Amino acid sequence: MSNIITTHSLPYEQRHCEPWELNRFPDHSGFRIGTVDGIFRFIATDAIMVSVVNNSDPGNGHIEDFYEWFEYSAVLNGCDLIIAAVLNKRFLGHLLRKRGFTLLQGPGNTVVKRLKKLECSAKFRKQAMQQRKQYA
Repeated sequence: MSNIITTHSLPYEQRHCEPWELNRFPDHSGFRIGTVDGIFRFIATDAIMVSVVNNSDPGNGHIEDFYEWFEYSAVLNGCDLIIAAVLNKRFLGHLLRKRGFTLLQGPGNTVVKRLKKLECSAKFRKQAMQQRKQYA
């Protein structure tokens, strides 16, 4: 992912997936942004899907940096952002009321933020496509 300055100036870090994560979520990559970590994958050219997200120190604001990194990446890649199977009802409510996500049809409380049509510069889009190849 590209370098951006987030609310708490937290870097995006790639992390190794645990064996249970790879068994349950093949083709995913691990990430860490401050105390927030999880796994994600690209769905063709349509979306970035975050399948697991966890903040080990809730209330420290690092979740804001997570949103900033992933929303920025989705815009750069010309795709939507999906958070799959949100189990925490409070987190689901926050995503729907305050973060601009909508609930997808079907089971599992999966939400999407439509970012595909937002514009960014050609330079940043080219960088994003080069970086995307690292995760393919």
